Amino acid sequence: MDNYFNFFYLLAAGLLLILLATYNYRRFYKTKIIASFFADTEKHIFLLAKTGKYTVEVIGAELVNKISITVINLRDNKKADIYQALLRHRGIKNSKITEDYCYFIANQAGDYSISINNRKTASPHLSFIIKEYTSTFSFIAMLLCAILGAMALLITIFFALSYFRVIPKMTANF
Repeated sequence: MDNYFNFFYLLAAGLLLILLATYNYRRFYKTKIIASFFADTEKHIFLLAKTGKYTVEVIGAELVNKISITVINLRDNKKADIYQALLRHRGIKNSKITEDYCYFIANQAGDYSISINNRKTASPHLSFIIKEYTSTFSFIAMLLCAILGAMALLITIFFALSYFRVIPKMTANF
């Protein structure tokens, strides 16, 4: 009788792990575009939903680059390090982006935003796409959940086949 409870526990665990792997798969491959704009106009300000990592995709005349940035709390009116991330990137170094080009600001309520100002840039043709950051942790979690869920489902299938005598019982007499 105890084996039947173990069978149903293992079946439920396998199905839940497969469901969790599917959720992590969708979360990993579904990136939400926060904003998309060209740097031709005078200024762009838009709100970022929360503190966290985002991916900035910079599209220029002959370059498509992705830069990971982190949104930080800026109630002290400090500039975030997106400028350093832009300068460290090989394709952007030659564009001579100044320090006033990209920075995060926060209003009194603590909403986060990024301000793009192109008055001091040498490349006003750049366009930016801000996306949510997808980490490799969700990809690893997806793989682990899929493997563990598949193993649990295979064990329950072998147990069911053994119970109905389709395959010989998996017991050994020593």
